Amino acid sequence: MNPRSFAILGVLFFVAWTPIATAAEKYVLNEDVEVRYFDKWIRGVVVEITKKGEPVVLYLVNGSERRERTAFENIRHMYESGAIQRGRLWTDESGKFHVKAALLNISGGQVELRTDDLKTIKLPIEKLSSRDQTMIKQFKAKMGVAALAVPERLKISKFDSENPLAIESDSKPGHFRRANDDEIKIELKMSPDPMRQSLRLKEGGVPFPVEDIFVGIGSMFALGGADSWMLASIEPADSKPTQLIWASVTKGEVRQAQLLPPGEMLMDYHTGSRQLVTLNRRSNSVTNSESAVLSVWSTDPTKEEAKGVIAWDMVPDKISPFLEPWVRFVSESKLLCRLDRKRLGVWDFVEKKLIWTMEQNSFHYVEPVLSPNGKFLYVPEDDGLRILDPSTGVTLSKPPIPECVSVAVHADGKKIAVAGRNRIYLIDITGETSTQLVKADSVGVFEKTMDWIGDEFLCLQDRSGFTLFSIKLELPIWSYDVDGQAFSHRMTLRGGRRHSVIDNHLVYAARFQESGKHGLVLGAVSLPGKREMEAMAKVDRTSYIGIQKGSKVRVEVNAIDHASEIRALLEKQVVASGWILDPTSQHVLKGEYRRGKTETIEYQLRGTRNGTSMIASAQVTPYVSRLGLLVDGQEAWSIITIAAPPSQVRFSESTTLQAEVDKYIQPNWESFGTFQVPSTVVDPKKKRGVGSSVAGLKGLVEKK
Repeated sequence: MNPRSFAILGVLFFVAWTPIATAAEKYVLNEDVEVRYFDKWIRGVVVEITKKGEPVVLYLVNGSERRERTAFENIRHMYESGAIQRGRLWTDESGKFHVKAALLNISGGQVELRTDDLKTIKLPIEKLSSRDQTMIKQFKAKMGVAALAVPERLKISKFDSENPLAIESDSKPGHFRRANDDEIKIELKMSPDPMRQSLRLKEGGVPFPVEDIFVGIGSMFALGGADSWMLASIEPADSKPTQLIWASVTKGEVRQAQLLPPGEMLMDYHTGSRQLVTLNRRSNSVTNSESAVLSVWSTDPTKEEAKGVIAWDMVPDKISPFLEPWVRFVSESKLLCRLDRKRLGVWDFVEKKLIWTMEQNSFHYVEPVLSPNGKFLYVPEDDGLRILDPSTGVTLSKPPIPECVSVAVHADGKKIAVAGRNRIYLIDITGETSTQLVKADSVGVFEKTMDWIGDEFLCLQDRSGFTLFSIKLELPIWSYDVDGQAFSHRMTLRGGRRHSVIDNHLVYAARFQESGKHGLVLGAVSLPGKREMEAMAKVDRTSYIGIQKGSKVRVEVNAIDHASEIRALLEKQVVASGWILDPTSQHVLKGEYRRGKTETIEYQLRGTRNGTSMIASAQVTPYVSRLGLLVDGQEAWSIITIAAPPSQVRFSESTTLQAEVDKYIQPNWESFGTFQVPSTVVDPKKKRGVGSSVAGLKGLVEKK
């Protein structure tokens, strides 16, 4: 793909929040004031006025008194506290009305002012003098987002979280027939849920300058439409408001900016209802902990400000929320949330109740996936894939796949890609075509998310970036590096909406510094590009091979016990793969057998005598068996098995939850004899393809 430079247009978008200073005013003895201390305003009192009329202020910093002569730009009256413009005289066109006041915000055709006697008033802009109206227009143009109104934080509404429908693990399995690895048939007979046509994206970018080089994006995603909209948030770590950025890729500029109360983290946007949802961690003085509060706002790029709809506590039965929030719109009135590490649930914020919950049978966090219009929910689990109707929680199917670590839904809504640890099943959910098995030993799909690129490619994402994987060749072709420093550290990788693949486009953000300007760019580039297709046409499969039959391999074992038995099993694996055992080889088949990290897992108890639902916990220290193949010191292939309890267990009054959980935590060292080690393994230097590009201000630029 030829590099494309995104012009830095004249639409400036400042992320500063600094009130404009005005001419010096008089201060009097014993007056309460605020003084600037670095980037904070601290309350003090005027204790002296110098001969030049400068105030001397006494104030406290970290418990220590300070008495300093203060420059006029670093002191303000109490009525100016928190204002976006300091005190001035406001009048109407007749001149009969006048008031001295500081500007708090501009919203809905009105100005909100605080008078010097600390009263708050609102005045229609059209009723003000022409001088004041001109000042407001100039002020908004100069201050940008800092002149926007901040909506009030929504009050928490009471929602019903009692007795939601509890989704059990039973399902309606598809029909399964398997003669060999190349002949698999899974019949689901489901209707497709295709991507909406309005989500079609255009290639381009929207750069904008920022005043603070440490400011980062919290979340971002593409919304499509005629203007190819992208929505992003800037979520400062301090008490400054969250900022929403509406960028048009078609126009190449930021077209609108809005503010939300401080601490609001953007989680998702629903284009049909023009609503977005945010999460805010609010302190709970009763439990001395935090609550995870969800807030729904109504807004779109034509609005000057977002309007609050409703807010509620997402996890009302928890003392403190989990660390990695995940929230998605299912419909205009329902939100799918991760309520804790293993539990998913859907809130209906119109009915104000929790509709259903389910325990995801996955020891590690694995992200669920919604179909393009929210018709189906695909839930990866340790024993396969579960497909639900997210509106009702009804289980629609559980295809007979031994494991699932990630899912990708094709834009046509018919095909899904279901990844095991080293293989990918391509399934037609309508049952019209047979299931295809794709070997993925060359990349390994454990702890990766997937997206379709047309019919021929999958784009695999991990913390390193994206890898373009050819379904036909079963090989990685190209990699794309993205700028993780463009994002705020407030949002976790899993919780926030960050770099993604939508409509065959890589949607990304990056920092830039060019011609003395620095800022951020939101970009969308089409995949694959011409360079990638040329590289695929020249692929020589033999150049990808790191180990094959006849290669020399040595065995290493690191085990808490049964080391000799594990070594014997691995030596059999070497022979079975057609390799040659050689204790001096640089290539290593390495077995690791250990205990995992001890974790506390919570279970919801049902069937109690009084009919109530209770929460109980158990300690889990799983057994971990991991096998890896190192080629010249770099890992080329791996597989892992963890002996851990499922999301649901049954036990009677004669035993305990811990005892029942312990039954599942059994030594699994014998699994080293069941791992299927491929005879041919790709060189780890080629695990991300034969070339690489970096996404930035100039689109995709090939690395040399």
